[in-house]
Amino acid sequence: PSVVRLSDNDSSVRVYFSCGQPSHMAGFTSNASGTEFGGGEILIEQAIDAEIHRLSDGSYRVFHTVMNPDDHPDIRPFKPQEIKTAVSADGLVWESQGTIADVDSVASSLGESITVLADPSAVLLEDGSWRIYFGNATEHSDGGGIYSFVWRP
Repeated sequence: PSVVRLSDNDSSVRVYFSCGQPSHMAGFTSNASGTEFGGGEILIEQAIDAEIHRLSDGSYRVFHTVMNPDDHPDIRPFKPQEIKTAVSADGLVWESQGTIADVDSVASSLGESITVLADPSAVLLEDGSWRIYFGNATEHSDGGGIYSFVWRP
């Protein structure tokens, strides 16, 4: 899961995680103490491995992979092939900004054999760009590693 604080004035949080079949990104919002949660809702369909950031202006950015095996019928078992991003004013309604990386573009830019883009995690850099870290392995793989690239909005 990914957790963000909702207020600087209390302990309220929103917890985001992948759930369902097929997987989607869902969000659950807590009370002011951060200990009790109301019902959750699907926020982005097919989004998995989501990491959400609350930005300095109070808006949100998510980085996630996509559970879209129908778009890749030759990959069985399915492994994530793209990293996408979306933005939100409230952390509930998301506007997709599309694909920021796919296995082919990342493999080409890194000069590496990349077959999966798993579990993206991002750090905002001083110049406003993001360093995106991801895994290139699955639990069924004995290879892979941790890689990164810089993305500029």
